[in-house]
Amino acid sequence: DAPAPTPETGPDVVGTFEGFQTYVRIPDPARGLLIYFHGGATTDEVAQVEQTVLFSMLYTEGFGVVATQRTAPGPDDNWDMTRDLGNNPDAARLERLLAQVRADHGLPDSLPLATIGFSDGAAMSMAFAALASDEGWPIVASFVHSGAYANLAGPVPTMLLQPENDPGQAPEAIARDLLDAGIRAEIVDQPERPAVPSAFLRNGLWDLEVATRAVEDLATFRLIDENGERLVADADMARALALYSNRSTFEGVLLAESRMRVLWATHRFSAYSADEEGRSLLDSL
Repeated sequence: DAPAPTPETGPDVVGTFEGFQTYVRIPDPARGLLIYFHGGATTDEVAQVEQTVLFSMLYTEGFGVVATQRTAPGPDDNWDMTRDLGNNPDAARLERLLAQVRADHGLPDSLPLATIGFSDGAAMSMAFAALASDEGWPIVASFVHSGAYANLAGPVPTMLLQPENDPGQAPEAIARDLLDAGIRAEIVDQPERPAVPSAFLRNGLWDLEVATRAVEDLATFRLIDENGERLVADADMARALALYSNRSTFEGVLLAESRMRVLWATHRFSAYSADEEGRSLLDSL
């Protein structure tokens, strides 16, 4: 829960390629490229608080990040997960983007690749890694945040990160199939955590005083008890948070609501397991 670094959002990292938004940040020297597949409407997701924590940590280890907008627009569309480069416009454009990134930064074709995604982007993380393996690209790992809805994994070491209160997924079946095929697979359970002030310091704009006021406000609305434990039933979490954000007059209510969705381990990207992801990535090289 340490404060997140300020995300890199300048023109040297945020741009376009073939008319689609991109996010490209490459260390020097680079020891690998992480391909991020967003789960919301745009690549802006890559610079959100939790993603910034993970990618900043891996950047210090020499891993750059490359992301682009999916072809289908809007938050309710999906990546094209066809396992055929010639019939997948998302994958084909990403192949061209990676070639451009390598040319711009003088990177070899042999530089290791890893995929990371959230929600439908997590499913695309599996699908693109499988396609990359089929094409003989240097793919070394796939990381799946809240996207284990179907087994799209190929013969690539895979980590499936599963928030406690994010139902409808089946990471166990995917991991079992990979392990049966002799491929390394891990499931990382991300537990619900109490809403204590220190857990709100991830937002670098807040100090402990503001974080404490946020916790007190959440307690006033009976979302949590005096120890930060949830008072809301499993089935009511989304509704309770939406009502809270609409009714509270706390100046940081939207940030508090967003953080609560991570702490309650709902369908949100979390860098709580960043150490495990970093270890797994390094082990895959």
